[in-house]
Amino acid sequence: MKKLTLLLSSTFMLFACANDWSSSGVPDIYEGQSKESVMRSLEKNHWIIHEEKRISEEEEALLASGKPTKQFSELFASECREAAFLFIKDHGLQALETRACGNKQ
Repeated sequence: MKKLTLLLSSTFMLFACANDWSSSGVPDIYEGQSKESVMRSLEKNHWIIHEEKRISEEEEALLASGKPTKQFSELFASECREAAFLFIKDHGLQALETRACGNKQ
């Protein structure tokens, strides 16, 4: 029984980490999160929204920049991150790409 409990909790922790984009430097962002929730989180963390764009009836994109999480900032000596978010209707946030501010890749 202990082994089963340990296995289930390990699996849950791995699943939770896989859907957590905290390593991106963007604060409080998770896969499947609604656009409204992401916008509130960005606003709360003083991120600037540069552009919102409807790609299709099902997809929307959002570009923003701001100060990364404290952990990310300390680890990578970064004071600014740019992020591109992709939202799919009825599925929420499905893609997140980040880079250093001013880095034109």
